Amino acid sequence: MLLTCPSCGTRYLVDPASLGPAGRTVRCGRCAHTWQQSPPADMPRRVVDSPPDQEIIPPARNLPAVRQPASNAGAVFMWLLFFALLAVVVVGGYFGQNRVVAHWPPASHIYEKIAEVTGIPMMSQPDRLVIRDVTTARAERSGEPVLVIEGVILNETDSALDTPSMRVVLLDAAGKELVDSTFTPPQRRLLPGESAPFRTHIVAPPASAADVSVRFVVP
Repeated sequence: MLLTCPSCGTRYLVDPASLGPAGRTVRCGRCAHTWQQSPPADMPRRVVDSPPDQEIIPPARNLPAVRQPASNAGAVFMWLLFFALLAVVVVGGYFGQNRVVAHWPPASHIYEKIAEVTGIPMMSQPDRLVIRDVTTARAERSGEPVLVIEGVILNETDSALDTPSMRVVLLDAAGKELVDSTFTPPQRRLLPGESAPFRTHIVAPPASAADVSVRFVVP
């Protein structure tokens, strides 16, 4: 049974049997207002009613207040805020692929996997300059081991494009960067549909190197 204080509106959950067959005087634990509370009309009564107990309920025995359910407006707002932030991260991560890959080359593999699964093309090449056919080969130069990295740059657009500097990174099996090097491709401008080879090398590559990432250095 719910009791509501006539003075401050505080609500209490009580056992109807505690009011007795004739009701009793109760006190609000919040504002100390007292009133005579009758039992519910449908409460079973004994054949012989005992004299009503008019003792005021001591404050120490005040019945606990019923916690009103909080409005769900705050929860709805927090969910909307969460999805808005998630959308910002997803959109920013997609259109900012160049910067992400430039600062963390292993991210290129993540973007490639996403492209394979979703069919959404990568945007990690400036103005659709594409790096293709990357190969590696070990050799020696002046008695030192070197890793030679070669590949092709292709201009897929209908206009001439400048080729920016390039960055090659050696990664271990876990995708951790081991060593990197920046170089300038030999041909600094490509005509529409034109391609040009590039070649660079890293001296004394780490033995734990398991993969290589080649990307443009995006300003």
